[in-house]
Amino acid sequence: MDFFEYPFPSSHCSSSDSNSTGVDVVESSSEVADGNDDSTQQKGNDSLCELFDVVCLCLVVNFVGDAAQRGAMLFKTTQHLRLQGHLVLILPLACTENSRYFSAQMLEELCCAMGFKVVERTLTAGLGSWLLQLTRRIGNKRQIPQLLGKFNKSKAVVRKGGKRNNFFISIDTTTCMKLMDCHK
Repeated sequence: MDFFEYPFPSSHCSSSDSNSTGVDVVESSSEVADGNDDSTQQKGNDSLCELFDVVCLCLVVNFVGDAAQRGAMLFKTTQHLRLQGHLVLILPLACTENSRYFSAQMLEELCCAMGFKVVERTLTAGLGSWLLQLTRRIGNKRQIPQLLGKFNKSKAVVRKGGKRNNFFISIDTTTCMKLMDCHK
């Protein structure tokens, strides 16, 4: 299932106090994959709407073609994680260390504005990995422009020189507000 189509937790789904784990989701997902009728898929989707302890975006964000959609993907993780839950984010190192418009510092500032705390950062020869913990949620959609508005900007050169890539992550505050509406 595409991450952007994954259902949001709703009032009838698991809350952050629930003891459910991702194991049930995996079992339910395989049941959905085996079933061919809509009723089985609907039943499976109902069991999918819960909050998670961990979300992994490993070499995924860099394949989203639009900078604002990349930001929306990161923001959507805040809606799927329990408070104190973790996001594992892995990007090719070139996305943050060889981009004309983006840096690891900008990524960390963006994630912190979304409510994450950087627990660990590892940069290897080819990959950048971040373990982020969701320590707070944006309380209501009116806070989004204030907290994330500075990331709703056009590209600005942060590194000059040839042989740079154009990787960038931005925030479309309107999209984030719509995502919060979907979550309720």
